[in-house]
Amino acid sequence: MKKLVYCFGLIFFVACRNNNPTSISPSIQQELLEKAYWDSSIKVEGYSMQNFILPNIQQVAKDALKESLIYNKADYGYVLVMETKSGKINAVVKLEKNTDGHYIDAKRWMLSEPIEPGGLIKTFDVLSLLEDRKADSGTIYDANGGERLFYGTKITDSRLGFHQLSLANGLVQASNTVLAQAIDSAYCENPVQFTNKLSTLFCVTNQTSAVPKSKLPNNVPNPKSEAWTKASLAKMACGYGLSVSPIQILTFYNAIANNGKMVEPLFISKITNHFSEATVYNTTVIKDSICSSKTIGILQDLLGKVVSQGTGHNLMSDKIDISGKSATIKINSDSNNHYAAAFVGYFPSKNPQYTVLVYVNKPKVNFYGSSVAGTVLKKIAAKILLHD
Repeated sequence: MKKLVYCFGLIFFVACRNNNPTSISPSIQQELLEKAYWDSSIKVEGYSMQNFILPNIQQVAKDALKESLIYNKADYGYVLVMETKSGKINAVVKLEKNTDGHYIDAKRWMLSEPIEPGGLIKTFDVLSLLEDRKADSGTIYDANGGERLFYGTKITDSRLGFHQLSLANGLVQASNTVLAQAIDSAYCENPVQFTNKLSTLFCVTNQTSAVPKSKLPNNVPNPKSEAWTKASLAKMACGYGLSVSPIQILTFYNAIANNGKMVEPLFISKITNHFSEATVYNTTVIKDSICSSKTIGILQDLLGKVVSQGTGHNLMSDKIDISGKSATIKINSDSNNHYAAAFVGYFPSKNPQYTVLVYVNKPKVNFYGSSVAGTVLKKIAAKILLHD
């Protein structure tokens, strides 16, 4: 059984490290955490495990996701709800269509399956450019009507017609051509500077002691490998040619919501053995700040504008301020083009309480991230904060 391990500069287990050592041995703890991580309903004789799932939030997330899956005739989907400041996972919903066409709780985990992040990576692009002083939010790029060639590879925007756009507006309007141009021009002479930062913040170099590294996918192209091409940077800037897991994406965006502080996602709260000896798991800070406070402020402003002015405008509400990023991710399967719709965001925008990731695979009616996945987040926010 695979054991998922993350590192954002440090290695850590998603179930969270032990903050209060007891006589329950580390090996037993890890075995139990692994089993619970892959199947939260699992029972282990001699031990009891408690998690941070809140039944009301779990049900709200499940109802909202199921409604979207049914309407859009999607294959499957999942939702993660994290408390912004603590990292506690309050909801984990995984639904898939069975042979009868009904949506049921998925048997496979899904949340550890690496995905191409598509537009969700663009927030990282902007962070990297600002932190490395390769551009500022006002730097202008030519979207060329929404189509540009990068070393023979065509990159297009989902909405055509854009020409002169600032880096900030490139993110707000989800322009592939702007972000690809910005990253390629900034890092083409030294692509390792970009890939190393990406690996550090997203831990795309998965490590695990349970599975040989040779069995794990190479999630980010190595600039020194034969697979690397001149167009690799431009494609990576749009979220393709690399893969990360959903929980890694959620943890990155949660750090932005949390004013730069990155905390470990907490699935399990306590393990108790038959001697009533308990191991408790508490919030652990991975990094005090993933970048400068100035960059965090800019990113928070832009993620708010994604909803108020950009691709996430249908999430606008006069009752709740939501910030986040949508993605309409192209999937190539059996030579046919399919899409996944995703949205990751937090609410309220000021002093966020929750960060949520929604992913819907192969919707058939609509496939845009904000329409299919973003509306799920909006319904969750309304139920949690407004009890609507």
